[in-house]
Amino acid sequence: TKSPQLTRRGYLFVLPSMIISGQILGVLGYFMLRNQYTFGHTSLPLLAATSVIFAISEEILFRGLIQRSAAKLCHPLTAAVLSALLYTAFSFGHSGSYLAPIFGLVLGSILSAIYYKKQNLVLTITVNSVTKLVYIGLMATFVFR
Repeated sequence: TKSPQLTRRGYLFVLPSMIISGQILGVLGYFMLRNQYTFGHTSLPLLAATSVIFAISEEILFRGLIQRSAAKLCHPLTAAVLSALLYTAFSFGHSGSYLAPIFGLVLGSILSAIYYKKQNLVLTITVNSVTKLVYIGLMATFVFR
């Protein structure tokens, strides 16, 4: 099956909604994980750049490689669930808290659903990057004053 392609007009509508989704998820992540933050002594610009690079890498791995490849072997919805579960598994042990895997499941499920519906890594990278940047911004603003 041919994957749906977004036109420029489609991007003008969908990309801002992905940015807003990322902002909402970043705020949710902040409220869930603000007590488990471990990068308090890292410079903010370095942390922001690293977060964007991680978001790109995560999306290429989990949606671009795992979900896309699994969709060729099984139903695309099953591939999306697998991708979300693997994304969640990688969040275990990051903070020693049960909240990190819960947030990983929420974020991974949303990113997998977006990719399932749109087959577009730019959109999932946008949501993942904005989520991480909003979270870091809130931590820098309210926790590390």
